[in-house]
Amino acid sequence: HWQRNWLQGEVLDQQLGYWTKQLASLPVAHSLPLDHPRPSIQTFVGTTYNSQIDVATSKKLNHLCQSQGATLFMGLHAAFSVLLSRYSSEKDIVVGSPIANREQAEVAGLIGFFVNTLVLRSDLSENPSFTSLLKQSKTMLLDAYAHQQVPFEQIVERLQPERSLSHSPLFQIMLVLQNNEQGILELPGLTLSPVEQRSVGIAKYDLTLNISENEQGLWLGWEYNIDLLEASTIARMANHFGLLLNDLVKAPNENVFKAEMLSAQERQQLLIDWNNTYTDYPNHKCIHELFETQVQNNAGAVAVVFEDQQLTYEQLNQKSNQLAHYLISERQVAPDTLVGICVERSLEMVVGMLAILKAGGAYVPLDPEYPEARLKYMLDDAKLTTVLTQSHLRETTPVTDQQAVCLDSEETEQQLQIQSTQNLNTNELGLTSAHLAYVIYTSGSTGTPKGVMIEHKGLVNTVTDNAHQFMVTSETIFLQSISLNFDAASWVIWMALARRAQLVIANEAVRLGDNVEAYINQARVTHLMMTPSSLAVLDPGNLTGLDVVIVGGEACHHGLVNRWQSGVVFYNAYGPTETSICSTMEKATPKGLSGIGKPIKNIQIYILNEQQNLSPQGIAGELHIGGIGLARGYLNRPDLTAEKFIVNPFYDKKNPASSERLYKTGDLVRWLPDGNLEFVGRIDHQVKIRGFRIELGEIENTLGKHESVKDVIVLARESVVKNDNRLVAYVVTDAIDLSEKSEISVTKRNEYIDSLRHHLSQALPDYMVPSAFVLLDQLPLTPNGKVERDKLPEPDISLQQHIYVAPRIETEKLLCEIWQDILGIERVGITDDFFQLGGHSLLATRLVARINRTLNISLPLQKLFLLRTVELLANELDVNNKLSGILLDSESALSADEIEVVI
Repeated sequence: HWQRNWLQGEVLDQQLGYWTKQLASLPVAHSLPLDHPRPSIQTFVGTTYNSQIDVATSKKLNHLCQSQGATLFMGLHAAFSVLLSRYSSEKDIVVGSPIANREQAEVAGLIGFFVNTLVLRSDLSENPSFTSLLKQSKTMLLDAYAHQQVPFEQIVERLQPERSLSHSPLFQIMLVLQNNEQGILELPGLTLSPVEQRSVGIAKYDLTLNISENEQGLWLGWEYNIDLLEASTIARMANHFGLLLNDLVKAPNENVFKAEMLSAQERQQLLIDWNNTYTDYPNHKCIHELFETQVQNNAGAVAVVFEDQQLTYEQLNQKSNQLAHYLISERQVAPDTLVGICVERSLEMVVGMLAILKAGGAYVPLDPEYPEARLKYMLDDAKLTTVLTQSHLRETTPVTDQQAVCLDSEETEQQLQIQSTQNLNTNELGLTSAHLAYVIYTSGSTGTPKGVMIEHKGLVNTVTDNAHQFMVTSETIFLQSISLNFDAASWVIWMALARRAQLVIANEAVRLGDNVEAYINQARVTHLMMTPSSLAVLDPGNLTGLDVVIVGGEACHHGLVNRWQSGVVFYNAYGPTETSICSTMEKATPKGLSGIGKPIKNIQIYILNEQQNLSPQGIAGELHIGGIGLARGYLNRPDLTAEKFIVNPFYDKKNPASSERLYKTGDLVRWLPDGNLEFVGRIDHQVKIRGFRIELGEIENTLGKHESVKDVIVLARESVVKNDNRLVAYVVTDAIDLSEKSEISVTKRNEYIDSLRHHLSQALPDYMVPSAFVLLDQLPLTPNGKVERDKLPEPDISLQQHIYVAPRIETEKLLCEIWQDILGIERVGITDDFFQLGGHSLLATRLVARINRTLNISLPLQKLFLLRTVELLANELDVNNKLSGILLDSESALSADEIEVVI
């Protein structure tokens, strides 16, 4: 009675004003990595794991809090916020905490349960020290205590947060200290005996940390939802919290993100056990010397085939030697000299690459299909004085007369005829494995291409290891269908020629997808390397003789693996251009792929946070790569080189495979329990949708597991009508005939999209289910075989609608009009699904509010999640109206028993 009389008018406005400001733009849900998908309807099945903080650490924390005029709870809140931030990679951390709500003397002695809930928020965006974070917690908590009288429900009502049936509003993690300090609730009966695990019971939130002081220090009870988290995860988190707290109080003025939370055993596993990759390899050799060894062993074997032409190993060696001698004598090519190669797909392409290497130079691929402006930039940036090309390309490329060496001109052929066919001596040339093999230009984030400088030793290490893994032998026939400006093209060429295999160069028509399957069969190809997007358009049932399939360059989805691994050995290879093509690899098992595999020989993998601290198993961080394969850097870009190739804090002089630098990939990955790596997504592909942080790669991976999905890309696109970001899934499938436009085909398409939604809803929360699906025969690809995202079409929402059914009654008509306005759609039928038309929980809140205001009713938001069409919702409203009319009508002839039957 006192609270209701006091908490109104100006006092209520002031109290609510504080919470409105304090909780503005609050994250909708925490981003802790979950072991299981969040169910669409929140569950509360839980158990508790108990741990202990030792006396010494507890005393240090208490002393530190006292020195800052803070309470123990303030210190624990600050430390817990650091743990959650380290686990989630978020800087805006929100937890709830119960408050006794007995700050007035008048109520202090009353019997009763007055508990309220406070929403506590920490800002770690400035990378604070623990001392400064403790001060922040103190200030925030004192303000919260001063405004604790506002019931939690009123705060929710005022803020109108994104609502979901899958989690609680405002916060999903609770922190409780059981000692009655500063009004913090002392919860009776919650202290548990220090056992390892409590039997299954209730978890009120995703995670609740209950803390109490005892003679041994601090007792911690980790109550967690077993439908979301595994016991092993919580045990690991509890151990990390103890180690983290110890380090925070030991160095309270250090950056909290530099504090150590890994045990010695975990560091051993991450640094040594899972990076134990050193093996001997021909580190003194250049890549072309591996080819020359094969020439000695079997000179008459066919080395390279293009259409109806072919060269044996001996012929290829002699031709490339003649050109190499010419480049040295006439073009002054020496070690590290950059030489352009701008030729169409042909035997000359391979001859030219080999010749440049034999002369000591490094080849710079220049795709003649590239725009003239891009080619000119590359020519100028690399300062090329020599470019191997073909006569007919002189008119269509910016290669100058001074630069051009036309391999097909009569003049050049005459000059080459007088050159020696003997191998050049690397010692006499001063050429070593530390010199450049090639420079490949990749797209830059600023729009300006950047040249990646790769040395022989990195390329030799990759080729030696991968050729062994892929079982490349003299019986292998490798198809080369990749643009030379993609480093995988060099990968395929040197794997074949270094192992005496046969290399088949696909012509331009085949490379672009024309009759690929027939060509593969005709050429008797045994080994195929493609991007997942290129492979997705092929049918494995149409291919014969294929033994090994390798994908790389993009994320590989489970559906693609499942279609291809029957009858072939399937590999997923991962590696940026900056790390000599391939850094990790996984061979598919009958269960598919778990991720991107383990590091190849002489490569080290480190998953680090922003402060270059190791991320624990299961926690996503940026992938950093070290080892033999690291590029020298970016051509003419020392600033970018210094930014991307950082000092290796784990460099080990005693390990020959260890490197002094690491390459920052920009990829988010995490360690799996078996030491494999799981690809999470790109840092620059993280998006925020209505306050939720979303990894687009996670949605793609889940959709890729659908049996009929051949390939998929998910984008966040802005809705022009509502100025609202939404997720759009682009799905390649042959399960639906997309050329059909009949009503039956539209129904089938919608049923198929429904099956995709259902598939996603079994594994992902509702906010990660795309609001629109675009079905395609094939994704648009770049010349390198990667998805050209800019060319993906805008979704047509009308295609997501069912066959139009007009409203029949006044309620349906009114609801259709409201839906059209909220969704920004011209026409809504009564069988259309609100969420399939682009609706989401935030729009659902607006929709229900509009319905309630228009019809003067109190429809619960929950109803819309269950009754998703106008027809179902209108039927519900009409039934309720009839029932209300019966109950309110004093003239009703129904008896009490009859009313009960109606109810």
